[in-house]
Order: sequence, then structure tokens, then C-alpha cells
Amino acid sequence: PKSFYSVHMKILANHFQLIALVSTFEMNWSEATESYFSIQDEIAAFGDQVLAFDCFFQSNTSDIHLLYTKLIMMNALPIVAAVSICLVWFVIWIVIVRKSDD
Repeated sequence: PKSFYSVHMKILANHFQLIALVSTFEMNWSEATESYFSIQDEIAAFGDQVLAFDCFFQSNTSDIHLLYTKLIMMNALPIVAAVSICLVWFVIWIVIVRKSDD
């Protein structure tokens, strides 16, 4: 199961890399293919924007400090996301319980 998941993630990452590479070729693509490329580009751009923390920091910080800050933030991001999701579902659960008590 864990190796199965790892293999699928590698295949998916390889797929996105190939799509990004192929979309840079200047060819007469069909309209459907162009649409597919634009969707893939939007997905890739969203991932880049989510992980772009440079805009939050002042430019006078050292590069090493910025690197460590980025590493800490990127490692904390899954934890923050998991806690946020749990809080949202907890609030939804409380609302449902209160509705059922009425």
C-alpha cells in the first residue's frame, strides 16, 4: 500500500511534468488540447502561488534566514491545514448536533 501510493504519486508528478514540457512546444494543437494545457497550467500556477512565501518577508533579511523561514513554513503547512480542517468539521458537527436537539 505505501509503495503503491508512492508509485502513483511518481506517475502523477511525471504526467504533470510531461504536460508542462509538451505545452511549451509551438505546434498547431487542437482546441481541446489547448484547453487541457491551459487547465494544467492553472493547476501548476496555483501550486506555485500557494508555496510562494517571498511576498510576506522583507527584502532586507538574509538569504539563510529566508531559507529557514520557508522550510519551517512549508513543514508547518500540512499541520495547519489538518488542524483547520478538523476545526471546520468540528464546527459543522456542533451545528448538526444543535439542530438535532431542537
